[in-house]
Amino acid sequence: MYLSADTSSISERINIYLSGAVVTNSVQCVSSYQIITSAGMTLPQSSKVILVSGTTPVCLVPDPSTGSINQITFISIYNNDTATVTVNVQFTSTVSDILLCKRNLLAGETLQWSRETGVGDI
Repeated sequence: MYLSADTSSISERINIYLSGAVVTNSVQCVSSYQIITSAGMTLPQSSKVILVSGTTPVCLVPDPSTGSINQITFISIYNNDTATVTVNVQFTSTVSDILLCKRNLLAGETLQWSRETGVGDI
């Protein structure tokens, strides 16, 4: 999946939020992505770690800087709470918001996505 930003003020990002508040512990999320510019792909990959505990969308994969593209390579969402949570993964742009995935995760379950294998539960 690619996120782009161009000079027409269109930017894209991946947000995550829960359908309700956690009981005890935040949901742990990590994303990995490569930044692609006109000069090529930057190495090593960039990563972002966030904690999610409520219904406010939190940026999981940031929008790239103008003229660059973020190629998402991996996303992991781990339910560290003591109760089931409903996770919402959303594509957000200056044009529209699109719900990509809505999944219930039991305590201790992980939802992962990779560019090689797609979506899977652990």
